[in-house]
Amino acid sequence: VVQYCNSLGKPCGIAAYTEMLCEAQNLQKIKNIKEIKNNRPSHLHVQHDFGIYSLKELKEIINYCKKNKVQLYFTMHSIVPINSYFDSLILQCKQFSRRTDDSIWRILIQYRFIRNIKKLKQILFKLKISKSSKILTIDNHSLYSTRLIIKHADKIIVHSEIGKKELFKMGAKKVEVVPHPLNIYPTSKHLFSESDGKLHVGYFGFLNPAKCI
Repeated sequence: VVQYCNSLGKPCGIAAYTEMLCEAQNLQKIKNIKEIKNNRPSHLHVQHDFGIYSLKELKEIINYCKKNKVQLYFTMHSIVPINSYFDSLILQCKQFSRRTDDSIWRILIQYRFIRNIKKLKQILFKLKISKSSKILTIDNHSLYSTRLIIKHADKIIVHSEIGKKELFKMGAKKVEVVPHPLNIYPTSKHLFSESDGKLHVGYFGFLNPAKCI
């Protein structure tokens, strides 16, 4: 098993997590496909977050594993539900239609359950909604990354049951929950001194339900 994290050596929580995981389990770690060289693993385990992986790199990883018949695992450190993306898009369409023609919204509501971004954009163009409108400038990165992972991963690892539930709703087949060690460690809602014997951790953003799970 080889652990893959492209932010190794940088001040990154996922990189630190990967370093400790590899040290504890005596695993090899890499930050790009070239580092594998001729030492092909049986399993490649990607420590993933949307902020550190481009679509191009994800496709390179997937193609390598397909070509070399390597089992591909992902630990998803954050999850953006695909349905939420479409809900946001539909809401913006509704707000836009109120400023122009209410008939637009009546047409769009028919496509409420179409979970296909290309189809929805085609509809918007037919309705002559401008390319420059905010509706079409939503970042697609998390949407397409999630679809790639769900389609090609042999197994997805998450740190919570709610993450597993959302991935199943999005079509994932094999999802395993491995509780994050932080959930096991004694924590407090209040700030104490360093002598309290507790681990002090700073969260940033990912517990915000508006961003992701």
